[in-house]
Amino acid sequence: MRQYVNVDEAVKRLATSIGIDTANLVKTQDQIQAEQEAAQQQQLIQSLGPAALGSSLVDPKKLSDAAAAQQPMEDPNAQQEAQ
Repeated sequence: MRQYVNVDEAVKRLATSIGIDTANLVKTQDQIQAEQEAAQQQQLIQSLGPAALGSSLVDPKKLSDAAAAQQPMEDPNAQQEAQ
């Protein structure tokens, strides 16, 4: 049907003809495209699996361990000297 009819415009006209306000009701082409792109990215992530992405990006524990390893160690004597 999409080949012959602009479905988005048809929905808007039908809604208007029966008195339905279509403001923020019917998605714009930009919204539809953004949702399709997000769905494609999600599908790609699922099809590649965690190994293809790197386990530290997928495993929150490894991500937090890596972040902790990058932070400098606090010197307990530094707090005593400041007092």
